[in-house]
Amino acid sequence: MPFPSAVLVRQGQSITGSYNRIQALASGSASTVSAHITGLRDGNGNSFSLGSGIATALFLPPGTVMELMITSASLDATSAPVLFYTI
Repeated sequence: MPFPSAVLVRQGQSITGSYNRIQALASGSASTVSAHITGLRDGNGNSFSLGSGIATALFLPPGTVMELMITSASLDATSAPVLFYTI
C-alpha cells in the first residue's frame, strides 16, 4: 500500500496536478476560519457542478476531509490552509 503524499496550499495560492483528497486545516488561533476553495476542476478538467449549476466556490470548516478527484484549485486570500493529497 503506497503512502499518501500531500501538498500544503495557503491563502491566495493555486495548485494543479492530480489529487484525490483534500483536508481543511485550522488557521492559527482562528480555528473558525473556513477553507474557501475556488476554480475547482475535476479529474477530466471540467468545472465542478452541483445539480444544474457550476460550483463557483467550496467552503469547508476546519478538519473537513473530502475525497474527490481534483486537477486544479485556488484558495481565496482569506482562506484557511488546505492539504491536497495524492496516493
